[in-house]
Amino acid sequence: MATTLMPVDPAVSAQRVNRLLTISARLLPDEIVARRRTRRIRILMIAVVILVAMGCAAWIVHAKRLEQEADRELTAATSKVAALQRQKGEFAPVVKLRNEGDELKEQLETAMANDLDWAALLHLLRTTGPDTVKVSSISGQIAEQTKADASKSPGALPGAAKSASIGTVTVTGTAPDKKTVAAYVDALAAEATVGNPYVTSVSTSKQEGEEHVSFSIDVQITKKALCGRFGAPCKSGGK
Repeated sequence: MATTLMPVDPAVSAQRVNRLLTISARLLPDEIVARRRTRRIRILMIAVVILVAMGCAAWIVHAKRLEQEADRELTAATSKVAALQRQKGEFAPVVKLRNEGDELKEQLETAMANDLDWAALLHLLRTTGPDTVKVSSISGQIAEQTKADASKSPGALPGAAKSASIGTVTVTGTAPDKKTVAAYVDALAAEATVGNPYVTSVSTSKQEGEEHVSFSIDVQITKKALCGRFGAPCKSGGK
């Protein structure tokens, strides 16, 4: 128990002060005060524990929900994988056929690596050079060595093409004069798919009062002329 003395009220007369003191007393025992304080702290702790428990419960519920969603997604993915595996079994013959087709294409690329675009070569020999040159016949062949293995073909030609020779073509035709034949030879020498044009024969004759020159030229086919459907693409657009 505690006793508190209150200050003297100056408005009270001295006689009254001397006769009666103003006293305030707190009669509540300290044990009861401490008990109340302890009770308040206990209630506060209980509230904190309840809030923490509620937060943990909410987190557990959320985690459980996420787990259920993950289980559903796993089930759906497993079902999809099973369906794809069933489809793989159903389409196994198609896959096998496609693989066989790819293998066949690779074999054709290897077997026809030395394919020659004869149409483009003939067009080149007919249209190269002066327009007054008339090609009457073209005959040619691919070297057997090139058919077996193009990598073992002869060395580079000394002409402008600087490419290995894989065969020979003989071109015969007519021209107005020998100068035109020479221009035709120079034009062939400038091409990449042929090289080393060599005049094997030249003869002059008169037809209807005009002079005509007949010629025969041997031209070597270079490796750059090799192309085809399964090899290097042909610039002429194919055969």
